[in-house]
Formats: sequence, structure tokens, C-alpha cells
Amino acid sequence: MRRLSATLLALLCIAAAPLRSQVIETPVAFDSAGRLRVLTPGLVGRLQLGPPEWPVRGDFDEARLFRTGDAWVLVVKRGEGVERYALTPSERAALGARVSAAAAEQGMPAQDVGTSAVAEESARGAFITGQSLRGFFNYGIPLGVITREAGASVVTGLAAFLISTGVANSSFVSAPMAQLANDLAHRGTAVGLLVGPYGDRSEKALAFTALAASVAGAIVGFNYGRGLTSAEAEAATWGSTTLALTTTGLTLTAAPDGDWPRYVIAGALVIGVPLGLEYPRRVSYVLTPGDLLAARVVQGIGAAAGGSISAASSSSDRGTAALVTAGYLAGVIVGDRLVARRYDYTVSQARLLALGTGLAATAAAQLSNAGSDATRAFVSYTIGAGLGALLTHNLLNIPEARGRTSRARAPERDAFAEHVSFEPSGLLAAAMRSPGMHPVLSIRF
Repeated sequence: MRRLSATLLALLCIAAAPLRSQVIETPVAFDSAGRLRVLTPGLVGRLQLGPPEWPVRGDFDEARLFRTGDAWVLVVKRGEGVERYALTPSERAALGARVSAAAAEQGMPAQDVGTSAVAEESARGAFITGQSLRGFFNYGIPLGVITREAGASVVTGLAAFLISTGVANSSFVSAPMAQLANDLAHRGTAVGLLVGPYGDRSEKALAFTALAASVAGAIVGFNYGRGLTSAEAEAATWGSTTLALTTTGLTLTAAPDGDWPRYVIAGALVIGVPLGLEYPRRVSYVLTPGDLLAARVVQGIGAAAGGSISAASSSSDRGTAALVTAGYLAGVIVGDRLVARRYDYTVSQARLLALGTGLAATAAAQLSNAGSDATRAFVSYTIGAGLGALLTHNLLNIPEARGRTSRARAPERDAFAEHVSFEPSGLLAAAMRSPGMHPVLSIRF
């Protein structure tokens, strides 16, 4: 009996050990009203959360809050990884007060707790829809050229739909994976057309190169986007586009002979993807996908300004390419300093910025009655784009950057803005060919 009692006592001690170490995490809401249980990057930007209450830096998928006894844990999902932030009672109280006050001010409605499931389903839908369209155009048209079959596009589109649906059903598809798979398929087609053979009897070979490069781009993009954030995926496509357009402008400026510029531009499309990916990883501030889209608007305005100067000065083709490229690169710098660094754009806000800029530019060009006067049309379009961007930015009420620099350093950002000025009147004076010096973009260090 003594041995039996000792054995039972030992078994009870062994069984009790894991019970004592067991931790139960209970999901709780961020706000006092119990409405916000999931925070997304867009919602964090709308609530204008930042340090010290909000400890998360960089882009993420979603954040949830759990209670473990007398402590709290903030769980943040980034791609396929998860980060955990332990919060003290005072930190939890400060975060809850901040979220509750901002939610009351914004009039936030009750939130569906299935946000992550909805986001994943949206990514799956975007992937399947995008690949189906690529199957019809990027894969189907080259295959039709190769096989000489008119219905190749329809058959290939259906096959792409079935294959992409099967892939989405059998594996996890994140938004970056869907975005890069669809986007790199387009870039693969461009690369294939650039490096493919040209000649009288090279149609099938060129179509095969475009088809192979497009399919390879989709496969590489799907796997390359695994574990990336939305900002990193957007930065990859931004880097590819920026480097390719800059390389194209430089080659047109140099006007070289031979086919090697095509290979250089194709290389820029490929190399720009990993280079752009380093952008959000190396900067000291948080870069959102909307920031990158908004920065592209500024780059376009810079290129239009270069075209306006070229039209006003009656530059040659090489001179026009040089001025447009210089304006585009200036837009890269200005877009980073005055947009990405200072504000937090959401994707929808960036798209509205592009829409407002384009509408204002088109309206200005129409109202200028330029007719066949290319100079007046260019200048009016550029001025309208600049004013439209400023007006749309003010109407959208974009929040200041969160978690990038401390509030004590905000005056330094404003001081930098004072060193950069854009003078549309300089373009107008140049268009009128008024004598004298007319600054357009001034950067003072």
C-alpha cells in the first residue's frame, strides 16, 4: 500500500506540473465599448495610433489583443509570421484609452471579428481573377500565335482559372502573394518581348519567349510574395517600374545604336524588384502601400514638368528624354521627402489622389484652349496636376506619419519642407518665352 500510495503521489505531481504552467489567452477588444477586436493598417492610420501607446512599427496584416491573467499580449500577424508584444496593465490602459477616444471621434461602427478570414478570401479572389485574366491575355495571346488557333485565349483563360483555383484551395494565399503573382506576370511578358528575337520569321519564337517569361513571372511572384508585407510587395513593383522608366529615359537620351538597350531595360525590370523591396526595409520611418502609390503621382507630375520645360524650350528628342527623366527622378526625391516620409496614405486615399490629380490636369488642359499649341497644353496640364494634387491632398485630410519620428522632431520635417518649393508660374513664364530666369523647382540645402 505504501508503494502504491507513493506511485500515485508521483503521478499526481507529474500530471499537475503541466496544469500549473498552462496559460489561457482570452481575446479582448481594444476599445472600452468592445467594438474593435481586430486592427488593420488602414484602421490604425485612421485612428492615428502611434508611440508610445502603439508599439508596432512597419506594415502588418492584422493585430489582436489577448488577456492572460493580469497581463495583456498584443499579437501582430505579418505574412506567415506572428509577433507578440507583452503589455503591462498601465500600457494596456493607455492603449485602450487612446483607441477609445479616437474611435469615438471617428464614429467607428461595430467591427466583424472575421476580418482576417475576409482578407484571406479577398486575396484568394484577387489571385484567381488576376490569373484568369492573365490566362486570357498574357498566356492565351502568345499561345494563339504559336498554335495558330483563334480560340487559344479562351481555352487558356479557363485553364488558368481552374489551375489558380486549385492552387488557392490547396495553399494559403496572402495579398502580397496575389499582387506579385499577377503583377510579375505582366512584367514577365514585357521582359519576354524585350529580349525575344525579332525578324521576318520570329513571330513564334517571340511569342514563346513572352509566354514562358509571363508564366515564370507569375510563379516567381507567387512564391516571392510569401511572407512579405503589403508595403514590401508594393515597393517591389514600385522599384521595378521606377528603375525601368529611368533606364528607358537614359537610353533615349543617349540614343545608342543596336539592340542592347532592350536588354538593359529588361534587366532593369527584373533587378528593380529586389531593389525596391529594400526601400521599406531600410528607411527609418514606416512606409505604407498608399505612400508608394501617392509617391507615383508626384513622380508623374515631375515627368510632366520636365516635358513642359522641353516643350517651352523646343528641345530635341534627346533633350526631351533628358528633361522628362530628370523631372521623374526629382519626383522620386520629392515624393519620398514630402509624401512618404511625412504622411500615412491608405491605398484608397492614394487612388483618390491620383484621380483628383488626373481630373484637374485634364480640366486645366481643356480650359487652356491650347489647340495645336503643345507648349501651352503641357504647361496647363502640369499646373493643373500640381494644383489638383495639393487640393485633393487637403480635401482627404491625410493623417501625419505615425511612429516615424517623435513629435519633438516634427518642426524639423516642416523646416525641410520650407527648403523645397515648386513654382508653377515659372513654367508659365517659360511657355510665354519671357526673358530672364524663372525657377520651377527649388531645392535649398
